Amino acid sequence: MIRYIYMEQNRSRYRIAKMAQWLQVSKSGYYAWRKRPKSPHCTENESLLKEIIRIQEASHGIYGGRKITYEINRKSEKPVNHKRVERIMRENGIRSKSHKKYKATTNSRHGLPVAVDKETLINNLLANYGKYGVTRAELEPIIDDGIQNYDLSLEVIYSGLRMSLASAFNPDSRKRDDEFSPRLAEPPGFY
Repeated sequence: MIRYIYMEQNRSRYRIAKMAQWLQVSKSGYYAWRKRPKSPHCTENESLLKEIIRIQEASHGIYGGRKITYEINRKSEKPVNHKRVERIMRENGIRSKSHKKYKATTNSRHGLPVAVDKETLINNLLANYGKYGVTRAELEPIIDDGIQNYDLSLEVIYSGLRMSLASAFNPDSRKRDDEFSPRLAEPPGFY
């Protein structure tokens, strides 16, 4: 049958006699195949295909083989197997739209600190060390320099500045207080 289908599709390009010779079939067999009416099964498959397309369009392409089978069986007297519907869909390139289920990729159940943005980092440092005369104008260049020139994360910059500022303004520090300037052009020992 596949050979006859090939001959039918290419009869405008090649002569029937040559194709019959190449495919090792008889010309009379090909012409008998053309005149033969379609089998009841083939006719049923064509009507099923039309019904499948109708249901698929009505569901906006969401229904798959099982739901289409359910819809067909709900409306017709003769039940149809889901494997047959899926085969017809596969042969005709009909597929359902698949939607991926939403999956949260963030795990919020942990004790780790949440990542900070630049504004929050500056506000936290000013809240803790602003009383010592540290200003926003002094902190911003240090943070920007650490991000651009040293490719540091805000968490690393935050922990480095906290250690530097704490040691600069802590009277119990091992180093003498006069070694540290309360006005920070660069954080001591940061880089």
